[in-house]
Amino acid sequence: MKSYNVVVSRSFAVRIDAENPVAASRLAETFIGFNNEATEAEQTKNHFKIHSIEMLENDAIEIELSK
Repeated sequence: MKSYNVVVSRSFAVRIDAENPVAASRLAETFIGFNNEATEAEQTKNHFKIHSIEMLENDAIEIELSK
């Protein structure tokens, strides 16, 4: 079996409560992985709440044989 390096691009739509648009953007970027990575304590401390995460795109954009 061969080994490959794959670059994957994913886009998410995130519904989030936050204090302002800048905070919403920063918090979504910080805590969104494939799942909600923010604990309840982090959400309480940073004054936000993630309600839902929907993956919009999931595309392999580059594939190369690993050396």
